[in-house]
Amino acid sequence: MTRQTSRSDVLVFLVVTLGVGLRFLRLDADPYYYDWIGYVTDEGRWVDQARELALFGRSGEPGPSLHVLVGPLFQALSYGVFRVLDVSVLSSRLLSAVSGSVLLVAFWLAMRRRVSAPALLVTMTMLAFQEDLIVFSRVAVPEMTVMAAQFLIYLAITSRRHRPWALVLAGAASLVTVGIKIAALPVVGIFALLVLIQPRDPSWARSRWRDVTLFLTGLVSPLAVLAALWAALGPADLLPRAVALMNVVVSPSSFYAALGFVFEDPMAPVLNLWLLALWCALVGWRAAGPVMDATSRCALVTSVTWVAVYAVVMLGLGYFPNRYKIHILVPMAVAIAVGLTLLERAGRARIDALFERAGAARTAFMLGFLGLPTAVVIAPLVGATVGLLGGEPERLRVKMVCTLLAMVVTALALVMVGRRRRLSSVFFLVFPVTAALIWSTAQRTGLYDAPFWATARFGPHAAGWLLMLLVSAGVAGVASGALRDAPGATFVLAARASALWYLVLCLPALVPAYLTPHYSIPRVSRQLATLLADVAEPIGSSGVDGLFREGRLHYLTVHRAWPAAARPGVMAIMFNFRDPDRILEREYCLTDVLPLYVSPTYFRAHASVVPTSALGESVRIYRRRGADGCR
Repeated sequence: MTRQTSRSDVLVFLVVTLGVGLRFLRLDADPYYYDWIGYVTDEGRWVDQARELALFGRSGEPGPSLHVLVGPLFQALSYGVFRVLDVSVLSSRLLSAVSGSVLLVAFWLAMRRRVSAPALLVTMTMLAFQEDLIVFSRVAVPEMTVMAAQFLIYLAITSRRHRPWALVLAGAASLVTVGIKIAALPVVGIFALLVLIQPRDPSWARSRWRDVTLFLTGLVSPLAVLAALWAALGPADLLPRAVALMNVVVSPSSFYAALGFVFEDPMAPVLNLWLLALWCALVGWRAAGPVMDATSRCALVTSVTWVAVYAVVMLGLGYFPNRYKIHILVPMAVAIAVGLTLLERAGRARIDALFERAGAARTAFMLGFLGLPTAVVIAPLVGATVGLLGGEPERLRVKMVCTLLAMVVTALALVMVGRRRRLSSVFFLVFPVTAALIWSTAQRTGLYDAPFWATARFGPHAAGWLLMLLVSAGVAGVASGALRDAPGATFVLAARASALWYLVLCLPALVPAYLTPHYSIPRVSRQLATLLADVAEPIGSSGVDGLFREGRLHYLTVHRAWPAAARPGVMAIMFNFRDPDRILEREYCLTDVLPLYVSPTYFRAHASVVPTSALGESVRIYRRRGADGCR
């Protein structure tokens, strides 16, 4: 599908340009992130062997780390960067910044001819300015490299050109993503499923099983080479360590914990906004009917399947941190862009017809689906009412029950809309989106410093929430009337307003990171290189592996407990360190404490974590006690 360049296309280009710039600007600054401070450790571990080879021409002692096993290609790519630019905090993060930018540019180039400009503007804004995607494009971990590669593989699988070699390359590239990070393995299975189930163009007669065979051929072919490399380079102790790691990763999560994610996890507010956009896209898919083309149908079937299967994996496994969960945003973005295009193309009449059918003869499932977002935004009001009656709305079970009650009320309202036509069905599209954006804006800017669900202050929470719902209803009513008069222009205006609003939502998290950046990671790294320059033996590192990228110090990773071998003469420690025998107190002297910056938003999201310095965290340096004790 081709179209002429519009003002929205220009805005999309500006969004992509600014998004790429944000991934490189002040790249060596400390991350400003609400959910994770383990980057201090993991940034070093993901490039440890690349650093050793670039600085000293050999791998670390006593042998390669576990991260070589779980991400050998990321180490290899990092080594290539270090050979060109030397080892530093900035150079170690370049691979992630480039990968994040590739994802943005590739998505823009691939989708700009397939979807409408307003829909692409909304989706690109979400991709370009989403806090998690920016942060992981600015730290030396493999997440963005894997995500960019997976999107390119998805494009090859769903290409309309149907070239057999593209599927073989897609299979080989899928194995590459596993080499970048072994956690990408579930998506390889998802890709094989997408090859099998994607809708076919009527002119394409080849068997789907043949396509799967081509994909698997590309996937399996490089394994012989990898096996040979393992036999030549893989130490014997890595396999048992990998098996132990896999036992932790594949342990199942509880059903209760999976349900609790969307209610209580720090990442839930962000993902729920994306889910709301995905819901609008699915309504567009359902309403489009005969106006949907084969390309859009293929994109929706494959992307929604990817989202659904990945959601089961990420919620079903016991160990699946949020930095793995953000991978689901890539297929969600595809579905959102295509679905919003179909929503625009369907028009008001088809949307009304969809809700009419739902109100008259649809199943309870369909009613629940159409009313789910509205039910979610009125559920906190139900929860506050429970609190006023003496209940405990902060409990997860109460939240679930309140949501179910709200869904029943919303379903009844949809039945009335379908039968009596008192309200436009468009109202039920605009109302939850407006309510979610208003609450997110008020909460992120501090205008309404209260959680989504009521806790102790039931009365004020109920009053504030009711006011927000009334304002949202007014905005939805005005939007419904405007769509009746000028549907095309109103959709374009709504898309631009939504994109701008989402950008405003992201600003509180983005602005401090760029206007008042901190550089404690490279500063402390240089301080360590100076303080410990006289130490010849490897320094014990517990949690501070990422603080050796600005010097040539030798270090040995100590996994938060004393090693079985001889204890190091110097220990650099951050976070908790298991020392039940109080060896540090008896045999070492605390010589230096170096403050390290951590975003205040992290401590607000994790109330149980207590800062250990004025900046947030601290690095503690211990030297072995001399004959005259500690001076």
